[in-house]
Amino acid sequence: MATPVLVNGVSGVTGTAANVRAMSCDVEQFAIYNPNTGAVFVQLFDMPSGAQLPTLGSTVPKYSFGVGPTGALHSSFTVSGLRFEGGLWVAATTTVGGATGPTTAVVVNLALT
Repeated sequence: MATPVLVNGVSGVTGTAANVRAMSCDVEQFAIYNPNTGAVFVQLFDMPSGAQLPTLGSTVPKYSFGVGPTGALHSSFTVSGLRFEGGLWVAATTTVGGATGPTTAVVVNLALT
């Protein structure tokens, strides 16, 4: 059974990469809420925790999810999750592959195994 994780607790996800899991894991489900009036892009990075932080705008995310203004996105995977070999990092930006964080933090819930 997947372990639910609220990324960054109540502070939410911003334009600074946050380490979610320092070892390999699978994202089995996710739910994202964007309270901003503009679209946001939640970027997931696969990097070991001992490695340098992902550099937003230049480190290519393994997955990126766009969420419309004041919108939500959720999904679950029935066969296999999104696999992260080194470790899981997450950030939110205002453009695809961008480096600028949203005005208000994004709520990201993940279910990990």
